[in-house]
Amino acid sequence: MKVNLVVATGVHQGKVIPILGTEFLIGRDPQCQLRPASQAVSKQHCAVLVREGKLFVRDYGSTNGTFLNDEQIEPNGEVELKPDDRLRVGPLDFSVQIEAPRPSDSTPLPDALRKVTPSDAQKLRQVAGPDLAPKPVPAPSRSASNADDHDAAAAMLLGMGDEAGEPKVPEGSTIMELPAVVAEVGKAEEAKKAAAVKEDTSNAASEILRRYMRRPR
Repeated sequence: MKVNLVVATGVHQGKVIPILGTEFLIGRDPQCQLRPASQAVSKQHCAVLVREGKLFVRDYGSTNGTFLNDEQIEPNGEVELKPDDRLRVGPLDFSVQIEAPRPSDSTPLPDALRKVTPSDAQKLRQVAGPDLAPKPVPAPSRSASNADDHDAAAAMLLGMGDEAGEPKVPEGSTIMELPAVVAEVGKAEEAKKAAAVKEDTSNAASEILRRYMRRPR
């Protein structure tokens, strides 16, 4: 709540005096927030009080009295102030300004305004026109949904590991070892074939020698 006292008459007419704090003292005492230079004002004449969202004026037994809308407040009495009230303290005449606090911009919207369905948007366009009516938020496409699923699956696979956080490697031969195994198998096959050829060659030579020895001389 913002409160001001506006000087209503005199040389300083229109001057705005903001009320700060919950107790704003008016008087000639050095402890007062507003100290008029007039003997018609007591040392602690009155105070403007802010309490529970309301505004009050309290007279502290002043010599010449405190007046609200031309009616004197009882000595040591307290009266609630309203916007545009006239407060008179000695020769000073004030108009009371009270501004209510503005609603916060962060106030959440009602549930009915948070979601706009296509049918609601159609109704609003008929009333407010296509440029002012809110548009419903489109649902995610199937391709985008599939991409999200793939990303989630990839993240799950990458996150799999043992208790120490290291990725698990399956036991046994890996694909990096297969070329060596294939090479060994190839060498064995080549050696087997070479041995067979050598054996066939040896057998053929022996057969030729036997036939040569049997020929008549």
